Amino acid sequence: MKKIISMVLCAAMLVGLFGCEMTTDQREISVYLNDERLELDIAPRITGGHIFMPMKAIYEALEFDIEWDSETQKIYASPKNGTALIIEMQVANPVLTYGRAIPAVWLEDDIILDAPPQMMDGHILVPLDAITVVRGVYIDWCEDTKTVMITTADYFQWVVRSP
Repeated sequence: MKKIISMVLCAAMLVGLFGCEMTTDQREISVYLNDERLELDIAPRITGGHIFMPMKAIYEALEFDIEWDSETQKIYASPKNGTALIIEMQVANPVLTYGRAIPAVWLEDDIILDAPPQMMDGHILVPLDAITVVRGVYIDWCEDTKTVMITTADYFQWVVRSP
């Protein structure tokens, strides 16, 4: 009888332990852009130790146009301000291509992301490093509060200069 009670107690402790861990990991992730909270149509997620953000919502908040090719599952992003820059990603492919023009030359670099973009619930989610390729964007992650802080260089300079 003591063995059965011990096994039941051990099982209950394990279930409680895993239940607490799941609850902690499932806390909502907050995202701020230049100190303003973003309302996102799908919540960011932590999968495989990587933070995944809704690509369209974040890039549009950073004033990018987004194009989606459903045949190839490729995503293209370019700034609305007309800067000659194209960011290309593909679902399930960790390679991000970053192309930009300087006078009379087109430069392209491939960056290997921490994790490939993923399709989740009809949305494309990308790891944080897919956002940091945008020039002048800084990202901070606070594990304790589950908060992603995105700051643009323009905003950072304004905060530093303001009295």
